[in-house]
Amino acid sequence: MLRLVLICILLIVSGCETDSSSSGPPTANETSETTTALADRVKFIEQYVRFRREYEDLEYSVVYQNNGTGRGVPGPSDWDIRLVAIVPPEQIREWVPADAVEATALEAEWLETTAKKIDVSSINQWYINGNTSIGIDRDNSIVAFRSHTFGH
Repeated sequence: MLRLVLICILLIVSGCETDSSSSGPPTANETSETTTALADRVKFIEQYVRFRREYEDLEYSVVYQNNGTGRGVPGPSDWDIRLVAIVPPEQIREWVPADAVEATALEAEWLETTAKKIDVSSINQWYINGNTSIGIDRDNSIVAFRSHTFGH
C-alpha cells in the first residue's frame, strides 16, 4: 500500500512539470549585432512577436523571460522587445494598430541603444497601444517598435 501511495505521489509531482515546448519561446537576452544575415534576424524576431512582416533591414534587442517552464506553477512571461526596421513603404500602415492612440511626446531613449546602423533621428510619429509603442518615419520607411512588461 505504501508503494502505491509513493507511486501516485511521484506521478502527481511529475505531472506538475510543464512542457516547455508549449509555453512560448525560450528565455533570451540578445541583440541583432551578432546576427548578420537578415533572414536569420527575421527568423529570430518572429519567435517573440505575433506579427509577420517584410524587412529591408532589421535591428533588435530582445529580453524575454519565459516563466512557463521548469518545475512548479508556471506564470506569465516577461519581456522587453525592441526593434527598428526599414520596411517596404506600402507596409507602414500595417504597423499601426487600429486602436492605437497617437502620442505627442514619448520617451524613446531605447532607440539609440537598439539602432546601431539605422538612422532613427527622423522618427516623428508615435502611437501607443497599452505597453506597446510604435514610431514611424514615413519618408524613410523606418519603423520603431517596443513592447514590454518590465517596468523600464
